[in-house]
Amino acid sequence: MISDWPTVKFYYSSKASDLESEYLLNSWRWPIIHKKVRKVFEGCGFKGIQYLPIRLIDVVTNKLNEDYVVMNVLNYIDAYDMSMSNFSYNEKYNMYIFVPNAIFLDTKTCSSYDIFRADKNSVPIYISEKVKDIIIEHDWIGFEFYPQKSN
Repeated sequence: MISDWPTVKFYYSSKASDLESEYLLNSWRWPIIHKKVRKVFEGCGFKGIQYLPIRLIDVVTNKLNEDYVVMNVLNYIDAYDMSMSNFSYNEKYNMYIFVPNAIFLDTKTCSSYDIFRADKNSVPIYISEKVKDIIIEHDWIGFEFYPQKSN
């Protein structure tokens, strides 16, 4: 959990687009969602997410947009079935390197979470079918899904 969050600013150009989507792609790969997504997620009782405010600033008009937050996913779990996944381990850096499309999630462990990151590979964010269904039901723009293998 982050307790001392600074003022974080992202810049965009309304000349390129002024369309608001529900998930913003960005060069930092941060999960940035619209506050209406946050409201629905909170209403569904999804646990393990901290929402951190950001500011979007239009470089053309200097207009400030505070309708977005960063999702800080706090659930780091032992999500992978390592016996089925294809990976190598770098002892020097205490790091796992997974072969693309050769990761298997542990169904039993993962089924207790609606949103999480794997403790051996913290970049991807995994979501449950429940979260995916809500995103699709609301027809939110910007989200991408990749099917995952499981044991």
